[in-house]
Amino acid sequence: MNIALKILFAFGLATGALLAQAAPFKPYPGAQIDEYTTEAVNRRAASKTGEDAGKTTIYVTTDAYEKVVAFYRRSGREFVMPGGLGQPSDLPEGKKLRQMYLILDGASGLRTSRSWVKIQSPYVGPTWKTDLKPGDAPIRELTAIMHVQAK
Repeated sequence: MNIALKILFAFGLATGALLAQAAPFKPYPGAQIDEYTTEAVNRRAASKTGEDAGKTTIYVTTDAYEKVVAFYRRSGREFVMPGGLGQPSDLPEGKKLRQMYLILDGASGLRTSRSWVKIQSPYVGPTWKTDLKPGDAPIRELTAIMHVQAK
């Protein structure tokens, strides 16, 4: 095999490996879209940038955090936030907030990724909802899946 064919073959293998890393987003089975929060997040992002920066969709499920993480680990690579961000933390209600970020497209980080998910439990949101009254808890015993698809 001549050198040009060897280079072309190696390039084809490398390209195939990169494409194999990119997994299309699949909604978690049975998860429902939180339409209110999804719309609010996208509206806020567009108002801050003045343009459509992509699309964020927030899904919720009653399934356990561990089960949702296992589902998405097959499709992506975990991204560990620098400085300990994203580590489990205590909430005022005595619960532990757990979250994980997974990159679905093989990018090196969230800023360069065009498709990633954040999995979080319990579901905290939306804190900017103005019609919350004293006693209303924005924390719900759900697992949230936030899919970010950048332009």
